[in-house]
Amino acid sequence: MKIRFLLIFLILSNFFIYNFAKSEIFEIESSQIDILEKGNLVKAYGGVKVLSEDGTEITGKEVHYNKEKLILETIGNVVLIDKKNNITIQSDKITYNKKKEIISSDKIDNQA
Repeated sequence: MKIRFLLIFLILSNFFIYNFAKSEIFEIESSQIDILEKGNLVKAYGGVKVLSEDGTEITGKEVHYNKEKLILETIGNVVLIDKKNNITIQSDKITYNKKKEIISSDKIDNQA
């Protein structure tokens, strides 16, 4: 199981390379979005969809995004879909650290 998770991690880390020239790394869609700490912290609730520049889509119940630390945390029935590479991961929580290019999860429920 650890080898499979490591393999998925390595594959996904290669696909989450973003262009820093854009002002926003992630596009967040939700029914409720709170912008806190002078715009440095974004909290979204009520069914959240996060899109990246490369077409990767992350959905979940709740998202916390720290713009200063470049950390995106998605919680609750999380589904990550990489359409470009036909990869789907389901989990209760996925954390993406953009600075370190690390995607992590405590437990992967299903993958295809």
